[in-house]
Amino acid sequence: MRFGEERRAIYPGVGQWGMPAISYSRTRDAAGTVLEARLHALAQVVARLCRKLRLPMPALTFDHCEEINAGVTGTSPHDAVLYFSAGALLKLTPREAAAVAAHELAHIAARDFDDGMAGLATHRHGTSPLRRMVDWLHIVRWTVAKRRREYAADRLAARLIGATPLISALRKTARDVPRSTRPWLATHPHPRRRIRALEKLQHARADKPRRVRVARNRRPSRTF
Repeated sequence: MRFGEERRAIYPGVGQWGMPAISYSRTRDAAGTVLEARLHALAQVVARLCRKLRLPMPALTFDHCEEINAGVTGTSPHDAVLYFSAGALLKLTPREAAAVAAHELAHIAARDFDDGMAGLATHRHGTSPLRRMVDWLHIVRWTVAKRRREYAADRLAARLIGATPLISALRKTARDVPRSTRPWLATHPHPRRRIRALEKLQHARADKPRRVRVARNRRPSRTF
């Protein structure tokens, strides 16, 4: 998922196992009260998941985007920021939001922080055809790797929370995501593809949380 532009609240991480301090611009309407309550509850869930994954607590923030959206940014687990859109906080159930948070924390645990495009030549006048072809091959390989990381994050989230709530959250997002005309260049598989992969995972084993090992991204590193 893509990042929203306007952020309004932030929970900075404090220590490896501590709950985040809260800095929240309170709103007086009913929706603001609900957002505040759900962000508090989500922070507690994120703290529990971080203890399971032995991760530092990331900063937690949200924006006022109405779409269901979530993502992570940063350069390492120690400066990671996890964000949710207001749409995600209001439209997802607590269990679905926990599954989405687990998916994003799986990216942090795997060190998926690289943008993958560093050093890519700009397609400006004078760039040779060979250089452009190499750049396009780099882009295609990068997007393939990104899609694989999304499936890996889904698998870990399913083991931490269960596949069912993650499937439910993806079904809600699938309504607003058009099918790509060039899927080989998409950084995220379409939600329906991810749902099918999770359903296969459900058939392969029981749908319940279990202890797992995290496969880390060994490339110099990296939205739901």
